[in-house]
Amino acid sequence: MLNFLKEKKGFSVVEMLIVVSIIGILSAFISNSVFSARPKARLGSAQAQMSSLHPSVIMCENDGYTVDFTTTPPVIGDKICPTANETAIFQALPAHWSYVVSSVAGTIKAVSDEGYLWEIECSNTGCMTTTPVPEE
Repeated sequence: MLNFLKEKKGFSVVEMLIVVSIIGILSAFISNSVFSARPKARLGSAQAQMSSLHPSVIMCENDGYTVDFTTTPPVIGDKICPTANETAIFQALPAHWSYVVSSVAGTIKAVSDEGYLWEIECSNTGCMTTTPVPEE
């Protein structure tokens, strides 16, 4: 019996196939969680940037300027309220995010084109993120 154990060198084909299949299953779980984390990270970044615009919108309205993007979306690099003394500008959003036309005056809106239609809308009362709706 001891001679048999001493002569055995390496692993059998079945053992190697089991190890490879376990590694494949684990890598599938890990890659799925990594790929789903990227859009969520971009959402968090977009929420932070849109929330930083909130005080500027309030200052514009307090100065008597109407923030109205119901006909054209905001442009990156433009001032938020160009006629007031406000110097804040629209910053670039993360990848797959863009400013869009808002349906209500006094609000700024951004949407994602990354698999889910996330929407962030900021007004003088704060920012709100809608729940994702899968694209068809």
